[in-house]
Amino acid sequence: MIASLSLHYFTWPMTIRIVEEIDRCLYPGGALIARLNSTEDVHHGAAATEEIEPGLKLVNGSSKRFFDRTAVITLLAGWKICFLEHSVIDRYHRPKAVWEAMARRPESPESGNRQSG
Repeated sequence: MIASLSLHYFTWPMTIRIVEEIDRCLYPGGALIARLNSTEDVHHGAAATEEIEPGLKLVNGSSKRFFDRTAVITLLAGWKICFLEHSVIDRYHRPKAVWEAMARRPESPESGNRQSG
């Protein structure tokens, strides 16, 4: 499953539910490859001051979540994180700071408990 810059529009509980649904749909050992907005993504909204909830900001009238390393690890609790790297991509008119992750679904039917974050 690939989720490239698509998990950042939601409240934390909804983001957790989405990842749990991905977990439910994947075969044991299946992979999730994700690109997530970084809290260092100042060119694309991370510097916005109006916060809806921790990590979720109001940017140009829309909600947008920004992740730090702890939030990414919390989001993927119960998964085997195989790769996690902070990088800057040049896909847009200005540099964009992102977290890139690859995690495998646990081999067992239970994924573990995700914490609030």
